[in-house]
Amino acid sequence: MATKINAQLESLINRVVGEHLSGGSQSIIQLVINHHTECVAGMHVIRKETYRSYPSFRRKLATYAATLGKDDLLFSDVTLPMYHDFIRWMRAEGLGLHSVATNIKHLKKFMNLGYDLGLHTSEVQRKRAFKSLKSTTEKRST
Repeated sequence: MATKINAQLESLINRVVGEHLSGGSQSIIQLVINHHTECVAGMHVIRKETYRSYPSFRRKLATYAATLGKDDLLFSDVTLPMYHDFIRWMRAEGLGLHSVATNIKHLKKFMNLGYDLGLHTSEVQRKRAFKSLKSTTEKRST
């Protein structure tokens, strides 16, 4: 119980410091970290199966940022060209279509969450071209 309360307090402190004192974090990677911590602490009504992939998504964002020569990935870095480049990069890294689709879904989710929290004003993730991918499954012949 104490761990859950401490995690909630730490999350609230980080959010207050980030949003009010420094204008909010511009890092999408930091948002993923914070949100995952909150999910583990039970602060969000979300299934464990959903948030257990967030650390993997964070690592992919960090690795992708490093390939661009950046230490971090900011909300302002997320553009339509970046969306296409990120997909190409994941495919070149050997990720299957299902994994790529899941990571794009997470990218859209965290861009929307950052927007809702007032961390950025970009609406690129809402454009039709910035779409979640559908992984196709083969139909079985009967």
